[in-house]
Amino acid sequence: MYFIIWGLKRFCDFNNFSLQKQNAYDMNFKIKRSKRIQEGYIHICVRGNRKLNVFYDNSDRYEFIVRLNWAANEHNTKIMEFALMDNHAHILVSTDSLTKFMSSFLISYVKWYNIKYSTSGNLFESPFLSASKRKPEWAINTSLYILQNPVKAGICHHPADYQWSSCRCHFKQFNSFSKHIKLDTSICDSFFKSEKNFYRQLGERIVKRCELSEKGQPSKVRIPDYEVIEITNKYLSEFLCSRKISDLNRFEKIGLIKHLSYKSLATARQISSITQENYKWVLIHCKPIDWKLTNFLIIRRAYQRELFVSTY
Repeated sequence: MYFIIWGLKRFCDFNNFSLQKQNAYDMNFKIKRSKRIQEGYIHICVRGNRKLNVFYDNSDRYEFIVRLNWAANEHNTKIMEFALMDNHAHILVSTDSLTKFMSSFLISYVKWYNIKYSTSGNLFESPFLSASKRKPEWAINTSLYILQNPVKAGICHHPADYQWSSCRCHFKQFNSFSKHIKLDTSICDSFFKSEKNFYRQLGERIVKRCELSEKGQPSKVRIPDYEVIEITNKYLSEFLCSRKISDLNRFEKIGLIKHLSYKSLATARQISSITQENYKWVLIHCKPIDWKLTNFLIIRRAYQRELFVSTY
């Protein structure tokens, strides 16, 4: 009798636990499916599908900026900041209809991209990421965060050194793409009041990146993806008859990966994105060569060959 009561109690506890688990799942599902905030200051991030590169040359970046400006004019949206990285982009906007603005912009750019590179399907991860900034102070902090992305990625030492961001557009500075996009930097400009204070605030947030090391050498800077692409194209033209990466076999791709990892400062993540291969597979072939072990194997093989020749 005791065991029967104990079994019934355990069964009831298990059912209650399963119901609580299902309710928690439903709550999380509702939270994930909550509606986006469509108005106000909004930070947008669009990332390439499977974290692959979105921009392969400057024409891709110019077209991205032009179509972004077109969509902003169509949907009453003000672009405040932007930073175009290699496989993603950050945008800060002030808008009344976020979804309509982003859908028209992304559809337009992806169609152009697929025609240019003869591809199909999604270019960006869907859906795009967005975060509402309810106060102007939050929008200013987000602006500084967006402009510091190239420094955090190791591409440059200061945000003003990066070409493909809106850092040089503040305080009516002239930029190469000022004709192609209309920016509203009035909030940041009115807050910092001068170009000197603006750059000083940016510099204070990245002191660790800009400091010199103990040996007096500057901190390590990652090679940009466009330079890795130039090295790749040069290698393909010299050794592989200007063939496409998609046409290479397995051994030719391994040779390309080893060339990029040993002859340049490209990381495994960059090489994986450019060659569109699995990151873990690329990482195996990017491991540094153990020259001591290699020399030992060469000497042992030569010694064995001498023994083989001497016996006959």
